[in-house]
Order: sequence, then structure tokens, then C-alpha cells
Amino acid sequence: MDNQPINQPMQPAGGDVQPQGPPAAYPPYQSAAMPPGPPQPRSGMKTWQIVCIVVTGSVLAFIVVIVGIVVLSSSANRKINDSENRTDSREERSSKRRVYKNDTVSFNYHNALEEQSLESWNYNVRKGTVIDRRVYGANRMDYFVVYTQVKDDGHPANMTKLQMANEMKLLAKQVESGGSVASDALRHEQFICKDYEPQNLSGLTASVDEIVDGTPAVRISYSCDPELGDISKEVNTQQLTWYDHEGRLNTITVSANYVMEKRYGKDAILLPVKTARLRQSSY
Repeated sequence: MDNQPINQPMQPAGGDVQPQGPPAAYPPYQSAAMPPGPPQPRSGMKTWQIVCIVVTGSVLAFIVVIVGIVVLSSSANRKINDSENRTDSREERSSKRRVYKNDTVSFNYHNALEEQSLESWNYNVRKGTVIDRRVYGANRMDYFVVYTQVKDDGHPANMTKLQMANEMKLLAKQVESGGSVASDALRHEQFICKDYEPQNLSGLTASVDEIVDGTPAVRISYSCDPELGDISKEVNTQQLTWYDHEGRLNTITVSANYVMEKRYGKDAILLPVKTARLRQSSY
């Protein structure tokens, strides 16, 4: 075997040797491609979302304003109504009463009463002079008020409260004991009762009391068969008598049968004796 040089390229069979180019170059190393991640959200809000928020906020603000206006208006209306109701109530109470006053005394009486003519009301006192006299009546005189003021020389002006109190205590005892003094004290019953002597009055009581301003008085109560009005119904009477600071004896008598008491209410009927007061005082 012939020795051939080492590293000699082998000749292909058939003759011609094909030249070989330079070895192919390998491409640079590339890392494996990563799969794409989820899409990233865009920053900010879309226009339609902003519009919705603005519109919704505006609607809510409008509703809040309307509710506030309604609440405030309702509250204001309640206050106005309450004020009107209080005014109406005061006017109603005021409209149910009238006021009489002279130079020393005032009292209220129900507006159902009308002042009566005194021509047929003969009224005399055994002692003193009648200074003032009023008669108010309603419903055929089933309910009426009589007021008189008498001045006698035995009681001077500027009486002290203690003097008045002593006079009232004495008068209360005299009324309960009967006799001429009782008849004088009950002078109004001649307008009221068919039989007007003290012994003919049922339930006659007399007690020391006061008028509104604290002036001593005598309260007298009795019932009788009436001289006027519905004579089939007994009338109940309350009388209040007191001296004022001019030494005048004032007497208010309120009489009504039970029908009138039920119609007008006992408190309303008794307004004169509940509201009598002195207009001025020297003690």
C-alpha cells in the first residue's frame, strides 16, 4: 500500500475535485421568544364614564336641594300655621267675651249677652246711693248678669285691705244668719227669683273670697225658681260682693239654668265673677 499524505482531501470518484467554500457561520444566539402578556389597561377614564358621573352627581345634588327646600318650606308652613292657630285661638277666646269697666272696676262677660234696658228693672236700696247698674241678658233671660255699685256714707274712700277683709267677714255671717242685712246683700235676687226672700232660696251659702287682684270679697251661692225665662227650670246663681278703694260696694250676680250652663259652659258663664278686679288700688 502506498503511503499517502495525511490530511489530504479525498478525491471524489470520477475525477474532478469540487472546491469547498469557507465553513458556514452560525447565527448569533437568540433567547426563546416569550409569549405576549395580557393587555395593559389604559390610564384615565373614558369620556362617556365622565359624562355619566357628572350627570349623576348633578341629579343627586338637584334632588338634595329640592328635598331641602321642601323640608324648610314645610317647617316654615308649620310655624306659620302654629302661629295662626295660636292667633285664632286667642281671637276665638277674645271673641267670646266682652269687657265692662267703670272708673274703679272691670270685668268680662260672655258675648252672647246683650245689655238690657233698665226701665223695667226697679231697683232700690235702703241705704246708700246707686252709682252704677248694668243688666246683660240672653235667651229670654235664662242666662243673665247683673252689676251694681252702691255708695253709702258709712264706708269712706281709701279703705285698707284689712278694713275690707273685716267688712266681708261680717257680711258673710250676716247673709248666713238671714234678716234684713241678708236681704240687702242679696238685692239682686229680686231680678232673678220668683220668691226672693232669703228663706226661699235653696242651697244658700256665703263665704269670704277674693276677686282676681286679691281684694277681699264675699261669694254667695243659691238656687231658686226664676222670675224670668223658662220658669220651669231652676236657676243657679253666684254672687260676688266687694268694696273698692272709693268705699263703694260692688256686686256682680250671674244666673243661668242648667240648659244655659250646658250650652255655654259653666266657666264661660261665670266669667264676670272670675275676672272682676279693681282698676286701681291705693293699698
